[in-house]
Amino acid sequence: MSALYCEPKLRDFGLADAGWRGFGGILTDPRSGEDIPQYNLAARWKRPVAPVIAGYIEPILPRKPQKTVPRRPPGSFRCDMDSNMLRYVNLLAASQRSEREITLWRVVEGSSQQLIEEFKVEAQHGLLRCKGKVKRELNMNDSILELRHSQMNRRDVWARCKRYLSVVNLKSGDEMRVFRSAVRCFEENALLPGDVTLCDMGGMVWSGPIGSPLSRTKSSCNEVKLISHSDHPRVVFASSNYEVRTFDLRLDNSTSSITLFEVPEFDKKGPMDHVDYVPKEPVKRPLIYHSRVIPERPHDFLVVTSHSAYLCDDRFPKAAVLTLPHTIPYGSHVMMVTPPVVDPLATGRLVSAYFLDHLLTDISVLHLYSHECEVWSSVMPIHSLGNCSDYEKVVMPSPVFHRVHLPREPVMGMAIVQGYQDERGRPAEFLLRTLADGSVWFQTMRYGKVESSEEKDLWAASKRRLERSLPLMVKEDEYVQRLPGSLNQPVSSLCTVIDIEVDDEDTPEPKRCSVEPMAKELYKDCKPLELLKPSHPDAVIPSIVNKVWEESMEKSRIFR
Repeated sequence: MSALYCEPKLRDFGLADAGWRGFGGILTDPRSGEDIPQYNLAARWKRPVAPVIAGYIEPILPRKPQKTVPRRPPGSFRCDMDSNMLRYVNLLAASQRSEREITLWRVVEGSSQQLIEEFKVEAQHGLLRCKGKVKRELNMNDSILELRHSQMNRRDVWARCKRYLSVVNLKSGDEMRVFRSAVRCFEENALLPGDVTLCDMGGMVWSGPIGSPLSRTKSSCNEVKLISHSDHPRVVFASSNYEVRTFDLRLDNSTSSITLFEVPEFDKKGPMDHVDYVPKEPVKRPLIYHSRVIPERPHDFLVVTSHSAYLCDDRFPKAAVLTLPHTIPYGSHVMMVTPPVVDPLATGRLVSAYFLDHLLTDISVLHLYSHECEVWSSVMPIHSLGNCSDYEKVVMPSPVFHRVHLPREPVMGMAIVQGYQDERGRPAEFLLRTLADGSVWFQTMRYGKVESSEEKDLWAASKRRLERSLPLMVKEDEYVQRLPGSLNQPVSSLCTVIDIEVDDEDTPEPKRCSVEPMAKELYKDCKPLELLKPSHPDAVIPSIVNKVWEESMEKSRIFR
């Protein structure tokens, strides 16, 4: 007899399962003959693998003063909130303008969520500085759900609203409606500049040049949730709830479609003696929440479910190259994949995937390593990059003597900017995040060798900068409901003053009585409590209660 279903495999991250052979599946480099571990590459090499973080999360922009009543109470979201309401919500975008300048766009979640603000940020020696002055702003007609910089024009920014999709240029103030309906996801076509492909809420796929009416691709079923472009300009990877397949934008049918990946089932067959628990029904397969092609590697794409992240190759359909379990509930709300960066200490390339979860208010990262022989490895398991309150764990150990000043707002957006260098000429990238109050923070990632002494100096310098900037971040109280000018009156107008003349001779002296806490007063008029009558002659509890009551009454007579 065999067990049809079993509980899902534990997420041991390749450290406890003997089948992973310590560092994961060991492959051989066909050129050099060296062993290549597929998992935990940093543990195999026994050295940190870039990018290296040496510093706290530091602020760039302070929070925006609240002029109206906030949309919700301060703090994180409600625990019973539906996670799908925050799916694909990203209120921050950034683009490289030059070697020392970054253009930043943000939307404040605490306000009406309709105003796009543009800032100029200076990048120098691996640090970011901003004067905090709004360079340009534009008010939209609908609540904004996602911001994304345009690949065709770095001055433009995509704004995905609740009811439409637009391209905005804040310098000229122009807004061009690309799609006049709700959009689930969209992506620009890198092989055909000026074209865009999107998927609406009904599961239909639309494509065409930006600025002209888009054409819908006819399909046998409208079940597409996510799309991502492949190495063919007219073929995309379309994701449904449980599978990823090819989708031809010219004409989609079952004969031309190929299934590239399917979410595996949580089931196996084996003897009943080795099964701890056999449910009546199989465990449901986790849904696909993200699917994205790796930039500059169109054959490879990353699929994320609520259980694992899968690295797949379209040349090997229905087989995952790497399977990486994680502990992010619902598979995160936003995922971003960076282009490959050359490893300065080796011959491979590094790809980073960042995951943002609004309910956890946290950003996690997955680092993938592409060797020279085109073999993939994971540098480390999927792990968290910390949050803005990590500084308190170092300098504020006691909550009794130190008042918490750092914000406790959820992270509402993230952006990654590459193409910069630190003070020693090493490649660096910046991870930006914005909170619900509008404040923007950054984290520097360095590619290259960082000595232990230099790393300590970088952490110490980051601590000093954070100590100087924190008072400016919490200077103004945000959640104060301000009254209009017509209702704003002085305090004296709200009070009534009455003069009362009292003669001291007529005032009676207060009666003073000594307080005796142990004194007891027994009222004689009260009726004595009737004793309990047991319903059974052998009952024990009523007799115990009656005995205790009689003893207490005798003691009260003694003290009376």
